[in-house]
Amino acid sequence: MSSRADRGATERALATLLLFLAGCAAVAAAWWWLARANGRDRDVLASALGLEPVDGGSPRHRSDRGQEREVPVARGRREGRGVELLLRTLRARRSGRRAGSAWTVLALVLQHPVPVRLLVEPSIRAAILDAESGPLPEVGTGDPAFDAVFRVAATDPAAVPVLLDAELRAALLDLRTRVSGTRDAGTAAQLADTAVLGALELETERVTIALRGTPMPHLAGPLAAALPILERLAARAESSTRKG
Repeated sequence: MSSRADRGATERALATLLLFLAGCAAVAAAWWWLARANGRDRDVLASALGLEPVDGGSPRHRSDRGQEREVPVARGRREGRGVELLLRTLRARRSGRRAGSAWTVLALVLQHPVPVRLLVEPSIRAAILDAESGPLPEVGTGDPAFDAVFRVAATDPAAVPVLLDAELRAALLDLRTRVSGTRDAGTAAQLADTAVLGALELETERVTIALRGTPMPHLAGPLAAALPILERLAARAESSTRKG
């Protein structure tokens, strides 16, 4: 009787182990399929932007911006400038979540460093990004249509009229319409902006545009439209630095 009970317990344990191993195999297969699908999506996006995919790019961490991590997805050149497509994950310093928000970032490398930092983002996101990367002084552009939907911040307010002129503001408003489909400045429209728009940023050595989500083919249109904006902002920043 005892041996029969022992055999039954052994069989149940073996069945449980087999079920566990089958579950692990299913999870591994799902992760493998998802990784392949993500890889294909990134390759399609890179090709649409005229960039070469990067395999196994080294992550970059920036502790001054919460828990920010960027992984290169693709690289290329445009008019003599380096261009990068990156996957950015960001988790605020005080967040208890392990998973962070995901962003697709298109970066244009500057030909020489600039001393000013500029940030343009949907106005409703200001408090969120300040908590993650630290506040910057806000600057009004004097353009009511633009200031109603975008918040501008800069380390040098005097540089804003030069960097963010009427042509660039109009281009950003058009990009907003392309990405979020919104034109007015109402609360619903600003919430739509928050769901999909990221930020345009001038840093010391690069200009970036960040859009919500992982690199996917549907971002090819908005990112291609954003690339000339990055080029114009880079040229203005470098020109104003040389004049200074």
